[in-house]
Amino acid sequence: LIADYYFEDADLSDEEEEFIRTSRQLQEEDFELVERQWQGLKTGALSQAQLGPNEHTVHRFHQLAQEAYNS
Repeated sequence: LIADYYFEDADLSDEEEEFIRTSRQLQEEDFELVERQWQGLKTGALSQAQLGPNEHTVHRFHQLAQEAYNS
């Protein structure tokens, strides 16, 4: 993953620095979750990956896109 952050001023405010720290922390947590789910899928412990509470909207969007593509 390559994440770029663009701000109006090169001198970051405390809020902007906190935003970047939080974003990077969330990325690391996501990597860990995905890796654990992948291991579960490979071993058969999971039959499919699990969605997090914030991912159901994305899943629904993918379903709608697939339905439109199939029609």
